[in-house]
Amino acid sequence: SSLSKRELLRASHIKPWFASNNFERLDPYNGLLLSVGYDAAFDKLLITFDQNGDVVFAPDFAQADANVVGIEPRGRLRLVHSRHLPYLEEHRTQRNRPMQPTADNAGP
Repeated sequence: SSLSKRELLRASHIKPWFASNNFERLDPYNGLLLSVGYDAAFDKLLITFDQNGDVVFAPDFAQADANVVGIEPRGRLRLVHSRHLPYLEEHRTQRNRPMQPTADNAGP
C-alpha cells in the first residue's frame, strides 16, 4: 500500500480464521495487507481480487459506496504470488456468490 499511516493498514486473512486449519491460519499466503476500506469490503465479500490482483466487485456493491471508502475501480494488489491463488479462488466463490468484474477490468 502507498499509505504512510500504518494505523490504516490491516493484515487480512483471505480464508477466514474460523474456516482455516492450523496450517492455513499461519500461512503467510493466506494473508493480504489492505487498507481499512479494502479490508472491510474484502471481509464482507463486497470485493475480491482476481488472479492478477485486480479488484473485483460483488454485483450488489455500488461504485459510489466503494469510492466513499477509498476503493478504486482499477485497484490492484501490488504482489500476487502463485501460492495466494488457491486462497483467492476460494474467496471469490465463498457462499456460492460469484464475484463480477467491473467494467474497467472486464476484459475484451
